Amino acid sequence: MFLKKIADADGVVIVTPEYNYSVPGVLKNAIDWASRPAMNSVFKGKPVFTISISAGALGGVRAQSHLKYILNGMLAEVYTTPEVAVPHAVAAVKDRAFANAATLDFALESLNKFLAHLAG
Repeated sequence: MFLKKIADADGVVIVTPEYNYSVPGVLKNAIDWASRPAMNSVFKGKPVFTISISAGALGGVRAQSHLKYILNGMLAEVYTTPEVAVPHAVAAVKDRAFANAATLDFALESLNKFLAHLAG
């Protein structure tokens, strides 16, 4: 089911937190499962948009960099700009909702550009 959903999608959006300067193990494991057969996986040629998030000032850019490196190794079409990295995420939560309007606006604008890219 997981592989079929990726295969059937026009593009994939991956949002990841940063754990120990990289992606969480569960995300890496899911990507590894989807990476088979090697060099001909469901990610081959698939447009992918990445977003990273962290409690720190860098917004998970190291995790995003690792994720893009992994996706490039699977021949995914990584959408590289504009990058969305969400810093200080914990401090931005108010009443159980993310309240940084500028970050939300930027992320939505970037996501809309990716969707336009998919539409051709």
